[in-house]
Amino acid sequence: MSKAKPDAPAPGDIPGAEDVPDVTVKVRSGPSIVWIVPIVAALIGAWLWYAAEQEKGPTITITLSTAEDIESGKTTVKFKNVNLGEVEHIEIKKDLSGVLVTVQTNHLAKPYLREGTRFWVVRPRIGARGISGLGTLVSGAFIEMEPAATGEPCVVFTGLEDPPVAPIDAPGLTLKLDAQNLGSLDVGSGVFFKGVQVGQVESHNLAVDRQGVDVTIYIDAQFAPLVHKTTLFWNASGFDASLGADGLQVSMPSLDALVSGGIDFETPAESATSPQARSGDGYVLFGTKAIALLQRPQEGVTVVMYFTGTVRGLAIGAPVEFRGMRLGSVKDFWLEFDADTHVARIPVVCGMVRSVKHRVDTGEKSTPEQDLQGLIDRGLRARLSTASLIAGSLFVDLDLFPEPPIVLVGGQKYFEVPTIPSTSETLSNSLTEASAIVGDLRTMIQQVGSSTPRLIANVEQTTVAIQDTLAQATNALKKIEALAVEGAQMRGPAQDALAELGKTLRSVRVLASMLEQHPEALIQGKPAGDR
Repeated sequence: MSKAKPDAPAPGDIPGAEDVPDVTVKVRSGPSIVWIVPIVAALIGAWLWYAAEQEKGPTITITLSTAEDIESGKTTVKFKNVNLGEVEHIEIKKDLSGVLVTVQTNHLAKPYLREGTRFWVVRPRIGARGISGLGTLVSGAFIEMEPAATGEPCVVFTGLEDPPVAPIDAPGLTLKLDAQNLGSLDVGSGVFFKGVQVGQVESHNLAVDRQGVDVTIYIDAQFAPLVHKTTLFWNASGFDASLGADGLQVSMPSLDALVSGGIDFETPAESATSPQARSGDGYVLFGTKAIALLQRPQEGVTVVMYFTGTVRGLAIGAPVEFRGMRLGSVKDFWLEFDADTHVARIPVVCGMVRSVKHRVDTGEKSTPEQDLQGLIDRGLRARLSTASLIAGSLFVDLDLFPEPPIVLVGGQKYFEVPTIPSTSETLSNSLTEASAIVGDLRTMIQQVGSSTPRLIANVEQTTVAIQDTLAQATNALKKIEALAVEGAQMRGPAQDALAELGKTLRSVRVLASMLEQHPEALIQGKPAGDR
């Protein structure tokens, strides 16, 4: 049996009900307040991402020969010890010629990433410039950046193998030198002027044609006015000693150049007023000072002399002398072959640095060529003579020889000085001729002795006389050979001996010719027509 629920009391029946406010229930639409937290977090994350992106700079790639001491995520890029980025990735180039280092730079680096900006790895180094990079033993290696002052924006660079000698914006001179070989030069080797170091070697590379070496040097700004357009550079490395026509020459550079190599230079006094050099100018790097100084502007005249004999012992820089007084130097020589006459000649070009004056009665001013021509007309000739028996060196000897005719070859742009055979050539030719005469004479004597039996007694007497003459000729030949060995200082006695031998051999030749044509002269005497 169910019980009936009691009826709910009416509002007015509840005590104090009139004091309770009416409640109105509304349904709220839209997002909930709980989404505020993730939205704020997202905004903060976006702001942090934007700030991080703003801090980043361009991603660049640097080509290096090796990744030694470089680590991804650790190695930094710096300029003046300010961090500009970090290495992100390292990979090997496809052609295996090096490595590609990818660097994520920051916003500070962006304005300086231009064409010409240089990068290199800072690590401990020992070289011509001393010891550097010792601080990286603790902190680790890093990549140094040196911004270029101008240039288009760039993100691909080729790193340097060695740190540059001078800053990219240094006010000094950067010059290019063309050398035949590098010698003992290296990056950091000094550039000297009168023993004072005024610069350094910046870099060196094999020339494009593989025929030489391109050397880049830097001259400090305070010494830049010392370099002119006509300045001569030479390799001053090592100890240099030479024995030549000028005797024993010894050259020793400064201690720094001796140890690590060096370059020296000089501006000839004759061209000290020439324009000063500018960065980028090119010069030739000569092997020695002697060769370099031959390129100086010289007063006087450049002449050529043609020799047909041997020039063994002749060298660039050999002196040109007239009776012991030096007039110039040998500048160049080469071989010429005439296909028509089959004659080989050696033109020797000489610079006459001292004027050769020929007195002109008219008193008019003459050119060096006219002065030389006046002396040539009076017998000036050139020949090669021995300067040193020990070294076997030759020099060009000028003297007056009126008898030999003037024989000129022509065809050169230089003034030509006629030549005569050297003393050794003359001796050699005379010895050859004398040997031929002796051989002919012996043959003739044998023929006369065998074809004239009735005159054997007279033939024997004549043969004894001729053999005595031959003995004298042989002795003369031995004297000439001894004189030829003694060298240029015995030219006078050698010429006298040659003259005496020539007379003797001519007499023997006349006698041999007469006996060959008139063997009966051994009995009847000299034919009447020949007396």
